[in-house]
Amino acid sequence: MEEVLSAMGYSESDEMRFLKMLSQGLREEFPNPTRSGCPPAEVLKRIAGHEMPLSEAENWLDHLTSCSPCYTDFCEFQAGHRG
Repeated sequence: MEEVLSAMGYSESDEMRFLKMLSQGLREEFPNPTRSGCPPAEVLKRIAGHEMPLSEAENWLDHLTSCSPCYTDFCEFQAGHRG
């Protein structure tokens, strides 16, 4: 994503602002109060920790980008792996 934005002439701060807005939207715009179709937390942890092959993770990417609760959990797990 960052390479595409850079190629289009966006500055690094523009890229960061865009990614922050995208993340904010993913966290808020796709409520799923019943957690319908959500993968187990272990799946999100493995994706966040880069412990799952991409070929396996791809099965969950559409859901992850259309379910705010899962995206929020994913971000928290990812932060835990970084920190």
